[in-house]
Amino acid sequence: MKRFLHYPLTLLSASMLLVLPVAANSLAEGLSQRPETTTAPDAIQPSAPVQPGQTVILQEEGTLSPGGPVLPDDSLFEQHIFEGTEGQTVNILMESNQFNTYLILVDPVGQVLSYSNDVDPTSMSSELTVTLPNSGFYRVIANAFEPTGQGDYIVTIKEVDAQTSGE
Repeated sequence: MKRFLHYPLTLLSASMLLVLPVAANSLAEGLSQRPETTTAPDAIQPSAPVQPGQTVILQEEGTLSPGGPVLPDDSLFEQHIFEGTEGQTVNILMESNQFNTYLILVDPVGQVLSYSNDVDPTSMSSELTVTLPNSGFYRVIANAFEPTGQGDYIVTIKEVDAQTSGE
């Protein structure tokens, strides 16, 4: 079982310093970790094509690497910012073939809105589908499930038609 620790997360934006509460991850004692990939992985390709009723809001590649920003549990992270509208439904997918991903969505006022470890129990990808409660700039925190996780990843944010998503 995963433990969630609440720490303030300091993030820099172009015009201000924000201190945000974030659910940082850490492994509970006694749990086995998925093995890290030991061979050189192929380039990461998004696995989920755009479906009818979806529009790509943002698609960015990133790398969690030594020397990058860290959360209080010493796990690496990067942030991706997108503008959302109240009532808009978005699907956020983080994929990597190098580490087990962990995804955190922070709302415009700095509150953790949602987080995800796995698309399914056999996947290293993380996915969220959320209806945004407010208009403004949202932060997607790209992180790893294991504090030592690092490597390349892709974050894709799609707008989903509420009727298509079943909401």
